[in-house]
Amino acid sequence: MDHSLFGRGDRISLYPMKMEELEKMRILRNRNRHSFVTSKEITRDGQRRWYENYLNRENDYLFSVYYQGNWVGAVSIYNVDPKQSMAEFGRLMIDKELAGTGGLGIETTKVVCQIAVQQLGIQTIELEVYADNIPAQITYLKSGFIPEELFFDGEGRRMLRMKYQQT
Repeated sequence: MDHSLFGRGDRISLYPMKMEELEKMRILRNRNRHSFVTSKEITRDGQRRWYENYLNRENDYLFSVYYQGNWVGAVSIYNVDPKQSMAEFGRLMIDKELAGTGGLGIETTKVVCQIAVQQLGIQTIELEVYADNIPAQITYLKSGFIPEELFFDGEGRRMLRMKYQQT
């Protein structure tokens, strides 16, 4: 989706993802693919096709994460449903080699949730994470998400559904 939403935290800024940032995102995603539900390696052509489809979706917001003026990652709010005031959170990737500091995942998660609540009018944000991905769960807990339900995905891996509720 071509959008103009943005947000700022104490150390990071979120801007709409641009085509020229896709290769950085693809490389980072492939390096960390074991953490994602779809874990196959993504090709340049596959990433480009995905991005072109993304631009045609009206309920998907992809952001680049900037720290000290440099691109360090990506994050999304997607499946945005204004009628139900709900959305999904995902695609969080922070390149620790580029960031060189901790806590940017928490700050990024908090800022994208603020964007969803304040700029999109969303009350409830859900996410799914592998039950054994403890670092991600800690990030989400520190960002205001609460555990909701354990379940198994289609491949038999344990997943945890978490929810952020604006009060």
